[in-house]
Amino acid sequence: MLNSTPRLSMYQLRGRVGGFLILVFAVALIIVVAGYDDFRHRFVSKSIFKDKKNPYVFNGEATLNVRNENLRGSNGFAQSITSSPGLPSKNDKDVYAIVFDAGSTGSRVHVFKFRILPDGLLRLDKELFKTTKPGLSAYASDPRMGAESLRPMVIEALAFVPKAKQRSTPITLKATAGLRLLSEGVADNILNEVTQMFREYPFPLGDISIMDGIDEGIFSWITLNYILGTLTSGNKTVAALDLGGGSTQITFVPQHRETVKAVPKNFTSKITLFNRSYKLYTHSYLGQGLMSARFSLLSDNRNPADVLNTTILTSPCLPNNFSGKFRFGSHKYQVGSLTNGSSFSACLKDAVNFVDKNMVDIKELSNADIYIFSYFFDRAKDAGIIGRTGGQMTVKDFKRAARHYFSNPLLDHPYLGMDLTYIYALLHDGYHIRSNKGMEVIKRVKQTEISWALGSAFHLLSSMGLAR
Repeated sequence: MLNSTPRLSMYQLRGRVGGFLILVFAVALIIVVAGYDDFRHRFVSKSIFKDKKNPYVFNGEATLNVRNENLRGSNGFAQSITSSPGLPSKNDKDVYAIVFDAGSTGSRVHVFKFRILPDGLLRLDKELFKTTKPGLSAYASDPRMGAESLRPMVIEALAFVPKAKQRSTPITLKATAGLRLLSEGVADNILNEVTQMFREYPFPLGDISIMDGIDEGIFSWITLNYILGTLTSGNKTVAALDLGGGSTQITFVPQHRETVKAVPKNFTSKITLFNRSYKLYTHSYLGQGLMSARFSLLSDNRNPADVLNTTILTSPCLPNNFSGKFRFGSHKYQVGSLTNGSSFSACLKDAVNFVDKNMVDIKELSNADIYIFSYFFDRAKDAGIIGRTGGQMTVKDFKRAARHYFSNPLLDHPYLGMDLTYIYALLHDGYHIRSNKGMEVIKRVKQTEISWALGSAFHLLSSMGLAR
């Protein structure tokens, strides 16, 4: 019997195959785009403090005295965690949280142990703190090695947290300015590898993302004032100035309306802490961190992408007869001193021009109680202004130390003069803090590292329902 089905010509067959392939490609493209949007949603955090109608609420008591029954919250990632086995029972006495701080120059882990007291209070009992260098941004070309650089610290956390508590101890990583400065795809690849590595361990997975600069500043302010006990004592809160490698943050409670009126709305945030509401002045200056400032001063404020690795970067801030290398992000640059020599006045002029272009002055800061930390502390200590535990100093102490360095340069600390000069310009000409203003320079208070990590741990525990 003859087949009555008409045979397709070669042209008809090609047309149908081509149409099918186009349909497959279109469907695949939709899936990829949808998946990519979901992927970006996971890894790029929007500030939790930007919703003015529903400000972040954290209720409890102050330092070493947080009422755990009031630590409640909700985030999207909490639902899959709170229903898992291993959550603390009412009879448990200890709660742990693991917070990774992926900074521009290095990564740090904070493992916090909180004790639930008989009267229902949650007390910070102990902290494990470890660091490693370089930061994740240095692994732009090898994301898997970036994740592996954190593994020894995860193992340290595994040893610190009792086995019975590991399945109820959340782990989170927040990347700061270093990864913000990378292209989106590169940063995503690194965070994806970190996520996969964390999943090899029993800890419930919290948020793995690039941290919004606003959150970084506010969490640091919460940590500092929590430890100082100002949040429920009725005492005046203090201003927190943080200097990282890629960015610098400032957060305080303004006392004058003129301060708030003089800046855009995104410089302020409303939060509720311990049943009190605060309107904060808070801003993160991306690109104004110490390492970013170094690169800008060395490259005449050029974009890193426009500077060849073979280019020799120079600055009057470098000591005479110096040549070496400077790593910024995933790049390493040749640097050398100018032929006409170094100069404090020329260095200061460059630093002032740099901060003038990017910063908003805050006149009322000179009347606030100011605490400075991170690289502020490190460079003050390196210059001998303060001891290893910190202390009080004035803005002009940085200027004096910078002048002294240029008169007595140290080739084994070639960037110290530049750093001190920049810090002075940042405080005096950027924030407009008067020269004789006294400030507290700190690294730790009550054995706790001053950073955003403790504030982030509070939010992590409450949002996951792990503190009741």
